[in-house]
Amino acid sequence: MAQEDSIRQQELEQKRRDWNAHITRWQASRLSQTEYCRRHELKFHQFVYWRRKYIPKATDPISLVQVPAAAVARVAGYSSPSSALRVALAPDLCIEVFPGFDPPTLQQVVTTLRGIR
Repeated sequence: MAQEDSIRQQELEQKRRDWNAHITRWQASRLSQTEYCRRHELKFHQFVYWRRKYIPKATDPISLVQVPAAAVARVAGYSSPSSALRVALAPDLCIEVFPGFDPPTLQQVVTTLRGIR
């Protein structure tokens, strides 16, 4: 009985390692979950189950950051996108900062976005 439990434990550990590797490769692949599963002959519902285990949702609630109207008005006065500073936080996430921005507001935006990921 103890030997059977040990074998099951080893099999479960191997399954965990395999799924963790799949989740890591999927993230690097930039493929949709469906396409990744199709290419690797994985069952989508199992993929979702293991993805949730390895990529937990953010524990902090998402909140909006209030931007002062004066800061918006200053930004609206600039029509040249070349005068903006583009801050890339991730390949799919960037912020454009224009001259006259409010540093504390930018700090709040960046902190909030970090909490989402």
